[in-house]
Amino acid sequence: MAFSSSGSIKSDLNERDPKLRTPLMRRLKVILWDCKVWIHLAYIIYVLVAVCWSTIRGFESTTTWKELGVYQLTHAFWPPLLWLVSLAGCWTPIKYAIWPPTMPDREELLDRDEKTGVTRPKEEWKKQRYGACSFWREVQYSGVTIFTAVIFFGSFFVTI
Repeated sequence: MAFSSSGSIKSDLNERDPKLRTPLMRRLKVILWDCKVWIHLAYIIYVLVAVCWSTIRGFESTTTWKELGVYQLTHAFWPPLLWLVSLAGCWTPIKYAIWPPTMPDREELLDRDEKTGVTRPKEEWKKQRYGACSFWREVQYSGVTIFTAVIFFGSFFVTI
């Protein structure tokens, strides 16, 4: 197996070990080509070009701000902005290849019973951790939900 996001399988890439970590170009090669994440990259590029192109066309083909707003809402920013959520999902393996998480050695995370040799996770590593990525995901989903709700309820009061 070339890639394991959990780090539970021993990997030749050693992506979670800062000392033994494989160089960036090799990680990208394994993730993009061997694991076929180039399809994610192609999709990301396609969606970004499509949204930019639609936005530019909106500025070129409309004359008033109201027309521009309607054009943008019905083309690039159609609720619930599913393209934004799917871009974040497709970016995840690429982000992992570029900035893999640094984790301690597996044995440092476990308590080993002296008699039986059975290992259990240490209590401090069982706790949920929140970081910038978790915060960004929550902000993104909250923003998309608020945007969709505003557009939905606003559509009852706007006449075109």
